[in-house]
Amino acid sequence: TAKERENAVLIKAQIYLDTKRYDACQTLLDQNKNTTTEFGIKCLEMVSRLYYSQKEYEKAYRSYSQMTQVNWDDPNKLMEINYYLFDCDVKLSKKTQIISRGEDYLKKYPASPYCVSVLKEVFEAYYDNKKYSEAFAVAQKLENQYKTTARSAGIESQVNFIKKIMNGDQTLKEAEKLYDDGKLAAAAEKYLVAAEVLRETGNEEKAAMCLYTATECFVHLGKKGDANETASLLKQLYPESKYSSAV
Repeated sequence: TAKERENAVLIKAQIYLDTKRYDACQTLLDQNKNTTTEFGIKCLEMVSRLYYSQKEYEKAYRSYSQMTQVNWDDPNKLMEINYYLFDCDVKLSKKTQIISRGEDYLKKYPASPYCVSVLKEVFEAYYDNKKYSEAFAVAQKLENQYKTTARSAGIESQVNFIKKIMNGDQTLKEAEKLYDDGKLAAAAEKYLVAAEVLRETGNEEKAAMCLYTATECFVHLGKKGDANETASLLKQLYPESKYSSAV
């Protein structure tokens, strides 16, 4: 009967798995998978897991995508399938898809046990793309909504780096406001602080600009010694910068 044949296929597939004949197992399951019959869906599910376990993530992605077309009775099934689709994007380093699919997953399944894992990967994708404000928002969500600290999530060093960047940007804004208000002495000191923080986070262009503007402030204040010292530091740290040739 058809049922006996289907059972024979599943048994044979399991034997192939147990004996690590993965190619033969994949071929057998691929020949019998579909999205409409119980047997075909079982084959599809088995081959999806097999592709994933064998790190064939492109094939796993296509197979899991087919699984989304099945009319599942259990809503948790789609939650799990979509997580594996997301994780295939992660394994394939598809940064743009990681962000879009991850954000979509979190909206659809906010109570999923995979949410912390998804958030960590979304954080990493934003961070790698230097979208630091978005990455910081994800880190805050991890802590506030899912009670997972940056340390326990393994992203503490990146979060601290982002905080430094934000601190540098904030300090620069404060320096610019003081400069605009004509408070040149306070502005010069604030520009020096901003330059140090910006240098630590690798923003050399802004750091050089801060040293240049601090030098300019000291000149206007008649503080020749401070101006010369700051200009010398600018040339020493950033000899190739356009700001070095301007002092």
